[in-house]
Amino acid sequence: MRYSRKLPLIILLGLALATALLNTACKKSDDDSGKVYPGPAGITEISGTGATDCTLGRCDENRKIILKAENAEGTVVNRIDAVTQEERYYIHVAIPGAIDGFLNGDCCNFTDQLKLLDGKKVQFSGEYRDGCGQLLPMIGGEKIYFLKLSQLKEL
Repeated sequence: MRYSRKLPLIILLGLALATALLNTACKKSDDDSGKVYPGPAGITEISGTGATDCTLGRCDENRKIILKAENAEGTVVNRIDAVTQEERYYIHVAIPGAIDGFLNGDCCNFTDQLKLLDGKKVQFSGEYRDGCGQLLPMIGGEKIYFLKLSQLKEL
């Protein structure tokens, strides 16, 4: 069998082409506004660019909106905040296809109603706002945002 000098060149060209195709396919658009979030039904990605003023209060209206929920479903959970040790209410939503992927909204309002719904399935609408890293996940696949609810009802 005779060694071909062209074989290494063909392999390199193939790798370069595969890399170019992957880079093109995986490139994120600068404007992701209105993009459907690749996760739970009823949740849409609002903003993929820009920055939040992280000096703002925890549920300040001027925090950047990351996701929007419209008639999404989740479970109300009560847990102790890892940083402040305060009791907090979250709406917990599993991300389909992920073993440890969860979207948790640290609820900014509806507190009295959330206490009554602890551990129950709910349908909700609202805005997930940037947590600026102030909210510490309990597991690796967890994403946590502040959640300003506009609607909440038990299922």
